[in-house]
Amino acid sequence: LWSLPVPWRWRAASVACLLPWAWPSRAAPAAGVAAVDVLAAGDGVAVVIRTQTHTVLYETGEVYGSAGRRAHTLLWPHLRAHGVSAIDLLVLGSAGVRNVAGVATLARLLPIEAIRAGGTWREPPPRVGACLGRERWEWDGVTFELQAASVQPAASCVLRIRARGAPALLLAE
Repeated sequence: LWSLPVPWRWRAASVACLLPWAWPSRAAPAAGVAAVDVLAAGDGVAVVIRTQTHTVLYETGEVYGSAGRRAHTLLWPHLRAHGVSAIDLLVLGSAGVRNVAGVATLARLLPIEAIRAGGTWREPPPRVGACLGRERWEWDGVTFELQAASVQPAASCVLRIRARGAPALLLAE
């Protein structure tokens, strides 16, 4: 449009169309509502769940050999664009070398309040808990339930989310 011989008003209008990309909306979801963003790149998937005042991250999107690059190039820009300044809970379906690199990268970029991991993690850091029993809590009118997929010691974590007026969303590795 800028290269065509059109009136200057049309060119000015085209610049106005680009303004939403310059200032993206950082509005938080309403009470009782969960904004769920699925970030997928190849085999790696990360799910960001935002409530009015909390953020939960399920997996980091890392794959074998990515060494934390997915957390830095996929997750960090997304979280920053939505105004997320801390992760309240990071859930790893199963602990492994690929996940640890993503967690370390994220921990350098922003605070992580708590981590729950399925599988076996030898000598985990103090903030890392296992998915053994059933945990249930509510943040901003959204109900979260975390439990192990089975009774085996190396079972993966399963996260269930129930928001107002929406069916339950179940996340499992």
